[in-house]
Amino acid sequence: MRWEAQARAIDTEFKGFPAESLLAAGVVTYLSDADENQRDKIIKQWRQAFSKASNTGTAFDFLKFMTTESNILRWKSAGLPGDSLTLENSVMIFASTRTPLLIDPNLQATEWLKRNVHAESEAAELTVSTQNQ
Repeated sequence: MRWEAQARAIDTEFKGFPAESLLAAGVVTYLSDADENQRDKIIKQWRQAFSKASNTGTAFDFLKFMTTESNILRWKSAGLPGDSLTLENSVMIFASTRTPLLIDPNLQATEWLKRNVHAESEAAELTVSTQNQ
């Protein structure tokens, strides 16, 4: 019984994987500059469209799909705030091939990136410009 339930759960996850992959790609590509409310609204619309088209009906969790709990805990222990918008932005920075533009009035994200960007990627380059420059 238990194995059958796990097999059904895995089968359901497997069937939803293409739609979740497309949603994740859409979030990284099109919603990186959107605020939290816009992201939630658009992701909800996309999920509804996918659930009608593919009959998957899975609940999409961008963070769970794109990173691991281990990465999130490591980022938090390195000083990254734990709110979902900040975590999603961090995932997008590391998942994207485009150079991100950060508007960071408190310099919190900038300081975190200075400490951690080279740990994630040796080829990464960080350029910081302030309003006074």
